[in-house]
Amino acid sequence: TATAPRVVWSPQAGSHALFVSSPVFETLYEGTRGPGKSTSLLIDYCQHVGQGHGRDWRGIIFRQNYPALADLVEKSQQWIPKAFPTAKFTQSGPNGYTWYFATGEALLFRYIDAAKDYRNYHGHEYPWMAFDELTNWPDPKVYNLLKSCCRSSKPNIPRKLRATTNPHGVGHHWVKARFIDPVRG
Repeated sequence: TATAPRVVWSPQAGSHALFVSSPVFETLYEGTRGPGKSTSLLIDYCQHVGQGHGRDWRGIIFRQNYPALADLVEKSQQWIPKAFPTAKFTQSGPNGYTWYFATGEALLFRYIDAAKDYRNYHGHEYPWMAFDELTNWPDPKVYNLLKSCCRSSKPNIPRKLRATTNPHGVGHHWVKARFIDPVRG
């Protein structure tokens, strides 16, 4: 029998709280290094674990390669077991880099470098999808392609597309044009 997660993290007033409570489908958390953007990504996913969605609550976090995921995986290993002591992390095998929760949910850590890699995800369903360090992608092609996978065939499952980024990187201009300029205009 699954039990409710233990409270091990509370958002700070301001950006943390706004990010994890955002009702908007696409939400970007932009800021300098260190305020906890990546941890907020993990919490945003985990707040829906144990809420009755079971196997239908699947999440995936992207970076450009597996080595770039190392820091985020380490953060997940610090936070997730505290809130969900029965959760299991698999690091190797075909389903490696995945958290499995007692109530059936799964959180995958994966890479996608270029639009050609999209075929690895075409047709998949992830109601929760995230990009850590979005400005590392030079253009919006990968982001736009993968948006089609942020879906669920089950009714009443929240759908969320989340991203974090520092205010620099090769993709700074397209991310700014998509998320920042419309708000300022």
